[in-house]
Amino acid sequence: MLTGNMLLLQALLVVLAKNGLTTLDKVDEMLASSNPPRYENGARIVAKAWLDPEFRSRLVKDAKTTLRELGFALNRTPKLVVLENTDTVRNIIVCTLCSCYPYELLGNPPWWYKHDSYKQEIVTSPKTKLKEMFKLAVPPSVEVRVYDSTSDIRYMVLPRRPDGTEGMSEEQLGRLVTQVSLIGVGDPLIPD
Repeated sequence: MLTGNMLLLQALLVVLAKNGLTTLDKVDEMLASSNPPRYENGARIVAKAWLDPEFRSRLVKDAKTTLRELGFALNRTPKLVVLENTDTVRNIIVCTLCSCYPYELLGNPPWWYKHDSYKQEIVTSPKTKLKEMFKLAVPPSVEVRVYDSTSDIRYMVLPRRPDGTEGMSEEQLGRLVTQVSLIGVGDPLIPD
């Protein structure tokens, strides 16, 4: 539960960003430098799925069983569903009631994940919110599906593999995966 001070801070950051005094990316960078996100587990899973079609297929069909085989206990995660982005579908996760989130795979959620503005607008106007908040323009030909995490089910997005990554190792690919790409509101990095 957010305290009054935390709510005030979040509201202030949103107002500053909306008025062009800062950007949400800069806020995230500042917070990341003092409390780095720990989404490496999710990044490693995505990189393996990009390289191994059989693993990817099993992951999408039965994520929790597949990940337990790799040594992930997932004790804090009830049912887990991995949603694969395609050329025609972008998946996004949200928790509209509280802040249900697969911590063991994605680390701590970004501050905006718990914010009412994100929770409400990503459900009602996902393409508008993606463009406004994350500078991500989704083409009209791409369907956006929003999944609401609950106490019974958690989600992780399997983002599309970036072009130009052929021949890259699992470790190299894992470094391209971002926390926002695992939530579905951003894309993996593009290699230099």
